[in-house]
Amino acid sequence: PPMIFNPWNTVPAMMPTDKAVMAPSGDKTVIFFSPQNNGANKWLVSPEITIREGFVCRFTAKAYSEYVESMSVCVFKDGAQNPQTDSYEEVSTISSVTFGAWTIYETDLSQYAGQTVRVAVHYTSFDAFFAQIDDFYVGNLEGDGTTVNVGDVQQYNVTLDGSLVANTTTPQVVFNDVTAGTHELGIQAQYVSGTSEYTKYPFTLKLIGDFNEDKAVDVSDLSMIINQILGKCDYGKRCDMNGDRVIDINDASALINLMLGKVQ
Repeated sequence: PPMIFNPWNTVPAMMPTDKAVMAPSGDKTVIFFSPQNNGANKWLVSPEITIREGFVCRFTAKAYSEYVESMSVCVFKDGAQNPQTDSYEEVSTISSVTFGAWTIYETDLSQYAGQTVRVAVHYTSFDAFFAQIDDFYVGNLEGDGTTVNVGDVQQYNVTLDGSLVANTTTPQVVFNDVTAGTHELGIQAQYVSGTSEYTKYPFTLKLIGDFNEDKAVDVSDLSMIINQILGKCDYGKRCDMNGDRVIDINDASALINLMLGKVQ
């Protein structure tokens, strides 16, 4: 599916170095990535909108590179909204989205005046790279319409090992009391127009101080530090309790305090 893209927040950040991904307004755009050696079938569908006389669908779009990017504007009627199962009407096509500059694309919706419909952008590029759109607007030419924030995330639904643990409006969640071991984090974005699929992120959490990985912090872990300090063995940086990249008495002291419950 398309995604909300902020080039200032990528790692490493694409902005301000790569001006080709800069949004025409604000920081974010909706981005569509093309599959390799295949045609795309990706959709951005609006909430239901009642169309009036003189209404148009207008948005800005740009291809990132010289690869040919294509898309179309479609309309779902009678409560339909799922392009996989519901019928829709293709109203206009963009066979080659402009490369190098943002272009405003406008589609006449007057044939749907009086109807409540969903307006959609259908991304159809074949073996291309990616295209971006922004400033999606449905209304009349004088500006009396609706700027549909279909790309604005209303909240994130976060699961841990399949159970919902948080709903947040910011892309940051703090987990407490997560046990050591392998877990799976799931994130779902909720938009005005619906929700994304869950994206799953497996991760492994190690118990602090459990250097021998027996799922307990005890004197055997302390012995590893002492033996390394005495030069009897070398565990690399595994026993670096305080993160200073040196294995010494400070690491032993930190582990003892942890074992005694003086730190958490």
